[in-house]
Amino acid sequence: MSFNLIKPLFTSSLLIFTLSFYGQISKGGQPYSFFHLMKSEPIANTISAPTIVEINTAANSGKGPYCVGILKSTNISSKSDGKWTINSDGSKLWRVKIKSKGAIGLTLHYKEFYIPSGGEVFLYNKNKNHLIGKFTSERNKKNKITHTQIIQGDETYIEYYQPSGITENLNIQIEKVGYIFRGFEDYLQPFLDPRGLSSFLLSKADNCQIDVACSPENNGWQEQIDATVHYTFVENQYVYSCSASVVNNTNQDCSPYILSAWHCGEP
Repeated sequence: MSFNLIKPLFTSSLLIFTLSFYGQISKGGQPYSFFHLMKSEPIANTISAPTIVEINTAANSGKGPYCVGILKSTNISSKSDGKWTINSDGSKLWRVKIKSKGAIGLTLHYKEFYIPSGGEVFLYNKNKNHLIGKFTSERNKKNKITHTQIIQGDETYIEYYQPSGITENLNIQIEKVGYIFRGFEDYLQPFLDPRGLSSFLLSKADNCQIDVACSPENNGWQEQIDATVHYTFVENQYVYSCSASVVNNTNQDCSPYILSAWHCGEP
């Protein structure tokens, strides 16, 4: 088997590898709307779902990386879409809902993603139990956000909170939505139940597999377990998924290299 040693930082003309462990570092916390009563919900920005023919074509595209989704073009902006709310304390809230019927998950790809200093952005699903964020102005230059990882379900919410006194403007422009139709069922299963993880506890590894959470089988393998990644990348109008391992280099400088099979795509 051939392998690729990949550093996931390429120009736009090359194959882009999307790594959630590197690209989706969050600061934690909860969105403003989770603990404040909101009078109304934003109207959904609906993205046309792929046809059965499109999905079958993508799923049976031949040898190579495993196709999990289809990119759909859109034009959703914080300047013209979603719902802005001015709170009683002078703070502001922007929420937008993006829907594409039938998807098991959605990924968002951005033309612009600028957060004013002091502001914070979260993304979450309809059940409000699959949450990433917060993202802050620190991401405007260092490791700038060009996409966000898969969120469970066919509805994704983006929520931005801005404290009073901030004069800068939020600038989020979504140019593509990744319609995920397979490949992440086990990962997304916990978020299907609004109550939390109860349904996921019933899911176990197959008899021929060893669950990395099981002891004593996992004893002595913790570093290898922690180094395993499941990632997505985009090529043309498709979203692909593959597995890899994080590796260090001779400089010992923690450059974000991963080792992946050659069939996962050539940089």
